[in-house]
Amino acid sequence: MAHLPGGRIVDEDTTSKLIDGARDSCYTEFVMKRNITISLDEKVARWARLKAAENDTSVSRLLAEQLEQQMARDSEYKRAQERFLSKPGRRLRSKGTPYPRRDTV
Repeated sequence: MAHLPGGRIVDEDTTSKLIDGARDSCYTEFVMKRNITISLDEKVARWARLKAAENDTSVSRLLAEQLEQQMARDSEYKRAQERFLSKPGRRLRSKGTPYPRRDTV
């Protein structure tokens, strides 16, 4: 049990979540994070440590940002694909005429 300002009492699990959330959010909002373990080739791990140091961050944060960016790109690609496929198809030629050249489409 922990006593919070204002007299609120919370259990250990809630305390841990509050501390982790506050640490990750600069006390403005709670961000739930999940720790994972990955295995990297030594050459890749060395590169990641150097890249993180160049960017004044941790390898964990560097990888998290890369994964977040990839997730955003994947989501954007999927939305673009859905927009394209939702439009009606168009005819490329009329009966008896050749298909248009690639550079004119």
